Amino acid sequence: MAPPVDLGSLEPGTHLCAFHRDDDQLARIASTFVGHGLSAGDQLLYVATDTQAEALLAGLDSHVDTSHVLASGQLLVRTFADAYGTSRPDDLSTIADGFRTAAAQSRKDGFAGLRVAAQMDELAPFLGSVEEVARWERMSTALQHELGVTSVCLYGAARLDETQV
Repeated sequence: MAPPVDLGSLEPGTHLCAFHRDDDQLARIASTFVGHGLSAGDQLLYVATDTQAEALLAGLDSHVDTSHVLASGQLLVRTFADAYGTSRPDDLSTIADGFRTAAAQSRKDGFAGLRVAAQMDELAPFLGSVEEVARWERMSTALQHELGVTSVCLYGAARLDETQV
């Protein structure tokens, strides 16, 4: 097991995978990551269900004006389908191109950086196999380091037992 990581002191380009045991732990991880990014002046993309997004907003520090960060575009909340599409891409480079575009747009919009927190339990069915998910995560590490995009991919730990990863 890897040592704990301080979500408030991540270097730009850091790519982590976090495994949560339940919805409360997911909300704590996401709100910590997002809250620190907002404080740093970064743009945040949170890929999650509506329920998970509501839990994130409720879990953000009381000093965060959620209506402002949403209205200003500093915090973007998207579903998995909105962020990644609804059909399996022919090549993972299609998804990587989306990251490049988002990082460039974030800089163009004047944000210090881009951070992405994404609930990834839909990734294996989307890509077709656990091997493809591992391939995506390896590619993401290099790509996000290159672009300076900081991310945390959020996986339900129970799903690991189901897939025997």
